[in-house]
Amino acid sequence: MKPRWNAGISERQQKALKESFLGSGLMRERLVSMLKEDIDKSLRSMRNATTREHSNLTEFYVQELARQSTLEDVIKLIKEK
Repeated sequence: MKPRWNAGISERQQKALKESFLGSGLMRERLVSMLKEDIDKSLRSMRNATTREHSNLTEFYVQELARQSTLEDVIKLIKEK
């Protein structure tokens, strides 16, 4: 596992965490799928945004891009082994 996952925990906890993490493949796959759906929803929201719904479109776009970036970072963490 990546050092970031193991930072600050004992070797026994590291081993238990690694075993649990590797055994949770289905749950991780589903979580990644749900996060990708959220990214797609954010992209659709950006495409359909109007000034009537959002008084400051630039701010809305920046918030949505930040949200997408955060979700992508979470996906990367989930996929790390």
